[in-house]
Amino acid sequence: MDNNRVAILGCGFGCNVHLPAIRLAGGKVVAISDSGSGTSEKFCAQNDISFSSRSLTNLLDWGKFDYLLVAIPPNVQKDAVIDGLDCGVNVLCEKPFGISKSDAVEMEIQRKKVNKLGFVNYQFRFDPAFELLKHQLATERI
Repeated sequence: MDNNRVAILGCGFGCNVHLPAIRLAGGKVVAISDSGSGTSEKFCAQNDISFSSRSLTNLLDWGKFDYLLVAIPPNVQKDAVIDGLDCGVNVLCEKPFGISKSDAVEMEIQRKKVNKLGFVNYQFRFDPAFELLKHQLATERI
């Protein structure tokens, strides 16, 4: 699969979840960026990832990726998503996709304007606990 290079923005819990999932799907994580803590440097070294960054600006300037996975708190997602789209990459944003409907609408308007792909991740959709809850709600057990 060509053009499957992924950069992850955010080096918290999500990195440990997203990295194996991306690799399993045939993607290649080529960069991790943190918020300035330096966590990405250690994570990259431990996981054979070629580029670490301490800022989104530095990551976007480097630019050797096709998809930006935004795994940062919702209150700072909007600017990161829009900046990524403006740099010409497809963006996968971790839920909940901003902090308001207006954030979500603004991100979607920009995605359409630059004609890039945009996704919202919901990684627990098929988690057994959620499947059980769904079944119990459907059968009115709870």
